[in-house]
Amino acid sequence: MLHPRLVISACAAVLILSSTAFAGDPAATSNELVVQDAVTGNIYCRSQRVLVPYESADSGPSGVSAVRLYSTSDGGNTWTLYAQKPEPSGSFEFIAPSDGVYGFTVEAVDKAGNVERKNGPVGGTKPEISVVIDTHAPEIQAVFPRDGMELVPGAHLRVRFRALDPNLLPSTAAIAVRKDDMQTWVDLPNVTSDDGELFAQGEVLFAGKYTIRLSIADRAGNSAESIFNFACTPNARPPAAVPGPLGRDWEVPISAPPRATSLEFDIDYKVEDIGGLPPSKVGLWYTTDSGATWQFYGYDPDVTSPFRFQAPSEGIYGFKLTSITRSGITEPAPKPGTKPDIQTLVDVTFPTLMLDDPRGGGSYRGGDTLYIRWTARDDHFGSLPITIFVARDGGPWELLASDLPNSGVYGWNVPNLDFAQYRLKIGARDQVGNTTWVPSDVFTIVTAPPETRITAVTAAVPLLGAAQVSTGATPQIEPQPEPQPRPAPEPPRAADQSEVKKLIETATGLRLRGDYEGAQAALREAIKKDPAGTYAKCELGALLIQEGRHAEAVEILREARSADAKDAEVLYNLATAYYALANYRDAAMAFESFVALDPKNEAALWNLGKAYKSDNNILRARETWRKIVAMDAPGSPFVRKAREALEAVPEPKNK
Repeated sequence: MLHPRLVISACAAVLILSSTAFAGDPAATSNELVVQDAVTGNIYCRSQRVLVPYESADSGPSGVSAVRLYSTSDGGNTWTLYAQKPEPSGSFEFIAPSDGVYGFTVEAVDKAGNVERKNGPVGGTKPEISVVIDTHAPEIQAVFPRDGMELVPGAHLRVRFRALDPNLLPSTAAIAVRKDDMQTWVDLPNVTSDDGELFAQGEVLFAGKYTIRLSIADRAGNSAESIFNFACTPNARPPAAVPGPLGRDWEVPISAPPRATSLEFDIDYKVEDIGGLPPSKVGLWYTTDSGATWQFYGYDPDVTSPFRFQAPSEGIYGFKLTSITRSGITEPAPKPGTKPDIQTLVDVTFPTLMLDDPRGGGSYRGGDTLYIRWTARDDHFGSLPITIFVARDGGPWELLASDLPNSGVYGWNVPNLDFAQYRLKIGARDQVGNTTWVPSDVFTIVTAPPETRITAVTAAVPLLGAAQVSTGATPQIEPQPEPQPRPAPEPPRAADQSEVKKLIETATGLRLRGDYEGAQAALREAIKKDPAGTYAKCELGALLIQEGRHAEAVEILREARSADAKDAEVLYNLATAYYALANYRDAAMAFESFVALDPKNEAALWNLGKAYKSDNNILRARETWRKIVAMDAPGSPFVRKAREALEAVPEPKNK
């Protein structure tokens, strides 16, 4: 089946606006309203109304019955049927709803009803021709000097202005100046464009009044002109209504490292002459609360970059520079709420990191999943701060995993090896780059089962006074206990211990996948198999705390504590659950027991102080916070928090 084909006329660039009456200017010609830019190749039009000519390329055997014009304003992603005509050739009048880039294509319908595209052009179809409609003149903004400004004689005239237009043509920019005793305008040569501004330099200024004329055009031919005045007087001063300089003229472009690993670092800056007057010095201001408050740091009298800054402590610092001219004109200090020009994160504290498991000395089965556990803390961790390396048989370190979240656990699929000795090394890196590394001792991977053989045969004669072997982690021989009226329950067998370990590892994997219900079921099964153990109970308590079920967590953690009153992790979790239930007295008692085991643990001391304060025991809270301050650990966040708490919570009057 043959479809009729039409195309937009090849001479559309000339005919696209064939009637100047559309532009509302009877005296204008089409060349004044339509421009094809030699650099971009685009067609620009200063009128919202254009003619789109078309002609038949193949009318088909039955002839054309209708022609359709489609338009797009997004480069061909979407198309709209704009108009339809019965003539096989001619032109469409298109009225743009607003300035922008419009594309066009046409299609024909023959007298048999055949059409090349049933539903018009599909998304992504390239326009046959595109036109940039631009009916607005550029907007001119004087940067320096501004209207009514006063300058000091003897400086070279430097004129800067901005022009705002999406289709600006910088090569058309012109700057002219005329003194009050001159009859003609003098054009400033070498108008230059840089970073959105246009500027040029003239001769030395003498006392008197001056007029500046700025002009520029866009690629569509729209032009703009602005005229303003300024004075040159020995008594020049800023405008009376303004206490200091305004706008970009007085801003100093600065740069500082986005992250600093030292309290001392350099701030680079650049300050230009202000109206021909070089600055005499530059002042530095800084903020630690994103501009809510500002503090003055000092001056750089030689006005030579960089500015050396010594941060009083860690934190996020924002900076702003102000300049002072030799005539004494000073940029005002930043006001509360002023945003800083640039911010820097200062962090000199390395993360705290502890490898919990494996620490070394153990043996693991090849093919199993070994859960590597760690504890890492830092005030400025990113989202993926953890890296793990592994070394086999004393060989080089090899990357095991990188860019891990600080989840505290990573499952390693242990390789199947008959025998190998391994070491792990874990690293924690903060956003600044401070990295702490902790290696493990040597541990063993064994896949083949141990070899067993008969060594001797002896008579099965019971030995009186024989020792009983415990099935704990390290077998020990102890004297036979005295008979008791009620024998204690037997400890779990070795096979049960293996099952308990697998259940706990299964629970860890389920928790990491978000299956808390499955993880709880596995932990409760482990507790049934080892009622006297504390590890599964501690894990279950932590999981219940994570779900907000604090009362249940307290119940299971108290059972664990009754089995082992010196298990530090049980104590910490129990204190956390008590605190969440607002049982601050019991929380404090649990934290006290933990601190007795680890008296230099700053996090535990900090939480103990919070529990005392919540229980209205201000004296004990302040006493605890003073212990943290007395440690004076370099860069410790808890030292800073403790000092702030001591300032915020005063000593009670009635002790």
